Amino acid sequence: MPIEPETYPNSNVFINKLDIRDPRILNEAEASLTWARTEAYRNNPSSGSFDLEHLRLIHRTLFQDLYTWAGELRSHDTRKGICEFTPAKQIAHYSRKIYDALAEENYLQKLNREEFIHRLAYYYDMTNRLHPFPEGNGRKQRLFIEHLATLSGYSINWALVHQWEIGATAERSFQGDKEPLFRMFERIISADA
Repeated sequence: MPIEPETYPNSNVFINKLDIRDPRILNEAEASLTWARTEAYRNNPSSGSFDLEHLRLIHRTLFQDLYTWAGELRSHDTRKGICEFTPAKQIAHYSRKIYDALAEENYLQKLNREEFIHRLAYYYDMTNRLHPFPEGNGRKQRLFIEHLATLSGYSINWALVHQWEIGATAERSFQGDKEPLFRMFERIISADA
């Protein structure tokens, strides 16, 4: 059921399991806890089906230590800068369209590197536009896409790209310019040996 997480009175800090009310301290705790959960997931990824439920599982895995709403869909419409994300009431509908198409493409398996990069960038963009959670969409999305790449024999090195570049390429993609997104993936994707 979609939710809108509550914040502490007179603040924009989400109520959390650790009762941290300082946004700076919460960001540090969130970074530390999600890093540990991300590494655990990388070492033992779920056998998800690359759909909305898989996204929910990853989100719940990453944020379970902090938020009771981890893995729950947002109930409100949201945007970031010029990026207006999928309306909350249409998340389930659009996610089915996106991930049914991914399944029809056999999860991008057996594509050459150039084709793979273009199709992976497309699904990265579509997953970003979906933005199904109140918070933590980027981290969940990168892990989802990384897992999808692994399935096809590729690896992604996110350390080769700055956080600001990820945001800038997403914004350019929202404006219709996909080239920076393709170039970013060309730099960070390599074939597994």
